Amino acid sequence: MRRGHAVAPEGRRSKHMHAGPSSGRTESRSLARFVSLLREPERLATEVLEEWCGAPVTVEVRHRADGRLLIPAAERTFSRGSAQAEGDAFLPPERVAELMWLSTGARVQFRTVHLRAGTDKVVTASAVVALDRISPEERAVLSTTNTPLGPALAAGGGVRRVMVTSFEPTRLEPAVRPPGDADAPVLTVTALLCRGTVPVGLVRETFLRSLLDWDDVHDA
Repeated sequence: MRRGHAVAPEGRRSKHMHAGPSSGRTESRSLARFVSLLREPERLATEVLEEWCGAPVTVEVRHRADGRLLIPAAERTFSRGSAQAEGDAFLPPERVAELMWLSTGARVQFRTVHLRAGTDKVVTASAVVALDRISPEERAVLSTTNTPLGPALAAGGGVRRVMVTSFEPTRLEPAVRPPGDADAPVLTVTALLCRGTVPVGLVRETFLRSLLDWDDVHDA
């Protein structure tokens, strides 16, 4: 745990300790450490989150639907609804097809979830899963349970996470942050989940500022 920070009774920092002039720099360093962990290909995002927060990570499925990846010439859209995080559109289907090596019409599952550490929402995420590249048992888990995507696929055979892009939105200084901005995005990551060299899932994760209010245990 970082020295010099007050600790809330449950072993985590208070959510509202960002008024000091150095807090922006502290958050930047904290986020840089978090990104370095996400870049480790043998680590799933849920594993990194649980280690970082020191709390179990649970999934709230907001949307899931099986469909086809369609790439119309005139209108770029997904069939049977789109996979998108709240307020943040998912990648266009032609980019999904390129990254996942899929042809138009491929069977996929679209997913949108919230990840929580304790009761705090720390991530909103969307995903596309190539259904023909996973087993019937894995498809059943993804369709009927709240098991996170990474662990569900890892249970059926090794998967590795390959970060494609990362983007840090402009963060407001503490003095001008609006009240209740724990849901403000601080990092958006696009990553592939691969089995061997073959992509089986594509995720777009938006990490929220509430994540930075947790003590990461790497400084213990």
